[in-house]
Amino acid sequence: AHHGADLPAQGAGASVSTKSERLADDAPAAWGLTCRGRVHPPRGGNPDAPVFVELMAGSRRMAHAAARQGAWGVSFELADDAREDVMASANMRWLRSLPGTCRVAAIWIGLVCASWSRARLNTSGKPGWPGPLRDESRYLWGLPNLNDKDQERVTQGNKQLLWGVRLFRWAAHRTIPCVIENPAGSRIWLTPQMLKLLARFPSVVVHYCAFGMEWKKPTRLLFCHCALSDLEKYCCHSCHGMCAHSGK
Repeated sequence: AHHGADLPAQGAGASVSTKSERLADDAPAAWGLTCRGRVHPPRGGNPDAPVFVELMAGSRRMAHAAARQGAWGVSFELADDAREDVMASANMRWLRSLPGTCRVAAIWIGLVCASWSRARLNTSGKPGWPGPLRDESRYLWGLPNLNDKDQERVTQGNKQLLWGVRLFRWAAHRTIPCVIENPAGSRIWLTPQMLKLLARFPSVVVHYCAFGMEWKKPTRLLFCHCALSDLEKYCCHSCHGMCAHSGK
């Protein structure tokens, strides 16, 4: 479903409303409860088109791509609007009500990876470089003695992970296509909760450069009730530092 700029972006900045987006008040009445996310009308304007939901959406590229394919896209990004907090009870009630009011094409969960990244290692001890927030064993859920700002970042990362796991299980139980996306090297894949999901459900690693992006960024997609295994061909097997897809 993606190509080039349609790839999701982790930690992207606030996106700008376009003509292809509408306020949540313009969502189909058949959806029942008020949708507080951003609505991307489907190409062709079919009011009965299935709904693709992108959560923690960053630049909302997946929802835009779904709308171009003829589905209703709905995206939630807290960084753009406080009403789009997907973990808020009102938004969760709306999301859980969807299967009873419309066809759900898929739910895409782009968990925020900031606190789970291995990038914050600072093994060299360079001054000014951010220190680690976690390790990969005893302190996977957060190092002790973090400052208040870092502790809040870790706490939110932990809450989001557990929330995402619960939502994925909910979707899997109801045969709703669902995907959790995070960098392949993210520590979320080391948590017991994710290891249990990886043992039960398929996953695939794709590289952004295979979609025309300038960076490789290996990304793992854990999925249920959808066929994404073929995306494995979008894994870059570079040779001598040269991208297998762009030749650069």
